[in-house]
Amino acid sequence: MVFLCDKFGVDGYLDLMEDKIAGRFKKYLKDATNKLQLSLQPMATRKEREMLMKIAECKNHNESWFRTNVYSAVFDNAFMYDDKFTSKRADCYSNITKEFEDVDNQRVDFILRNINDDNDYLSAEEKPSLKGVKGDIKKGKALQKAMLRKWTGRLGSVEIMKRLEAITCQWQGLKLTVYGTRFISKDHLITYRKGSFAVPKEETHAASFAHVLVAVLTLRRLVHSNYTKLNIILEAKYAHGLETMYFSSDDETNFRSDSTEDLEHQEKIQTIDAQTSSCRIIDAELETHMIQALCDIEPEADVVTFEDWEEFIMERTSKKRKATSSN
Repeated sequence: MVFLCDKFGVDGYLDLMEDKIAGRFKKYLKDATNKLQLSLQPMATRKEREMLMKIAECKNHNESWFRTNVYSAVFDNAFMYDDKFTSKRADCYSNITKEFEDVDNQRVDFILRNINDDNDYLSAEEKPSLKGVKGDIKKGKALQKAMLRKWTGRLGSVEIMKRLEAITCQWQGLKLTVYGTRFISKDHLITYRKGSFAVPKEETHAASFAHVLVAVLTLRRLVHSNYTKLNIILEAKYAHGLETMYFSSDDETNFRSDSTEDLEHQEKIQTIDAQTSSCRIIDAELETHMIQALCDIEPEADVVTFEDWEEFIMERTSKKRKATSSN
């Protein structure tokens, strides 16, 4: 992927949605994206999976029920009842871009903000049609890079930053698209589409809705994963500071931009790229300790993914046997 960034990207930054890559590299690109696990893959507890499978078989609700209980609530309710985050809506300003004087402030439709550190870990834009979506996607890329820039400044390690992913979302009518940006090396960034999911318009497409719902549940888990990783890393950093009796000067004063609009200024994002890819040197022992702390994170209890395919096959076989014996 580093080779593709150098050959087809700009200054080490490769936008997999816009930059044109030669067809002969198609197989290599597919292998690289699979290895990096860029696409959004389902993560749900066994109870959630059971519920989703029942929803997929549901054929009795009418359109008004779906619109009242599903369409308007599918996204917000996934994040609303959370003891670590608060949801901000209706033209709220990103706290991330306010910290950099060379990045225009960004106003978005939805922000998921952490209660403890007041940082934004997810944002979403909403448009009823295609009009304005291109500008929203451009805004999302700027937000993703600003998130990585802030995290890099606080952590000082690209090896650790490679384990984090900046995510934004775009609603276009009933279609949800998830985008991400991440480091693949000290001087290389990639931006990509993690997945697109469409809420069905008719009540007969329950399986399609279950597909969207598990995507939103997975998105929620990815956001929590980013927060958990950052929290563990920073706690290790602060503990190291106490051990060595040294306070890091990483958290210097930042100034917000006077500009609040005019997204066209984001054309000059090469400056952000350069600053994002430059990291402070971190103590090697501390970096090793942080990486080990990340490796020791316990996965959420009872969550299943595609890697549990053997369990799913056994479950399917068991159901077939029961159905056969009952007949």
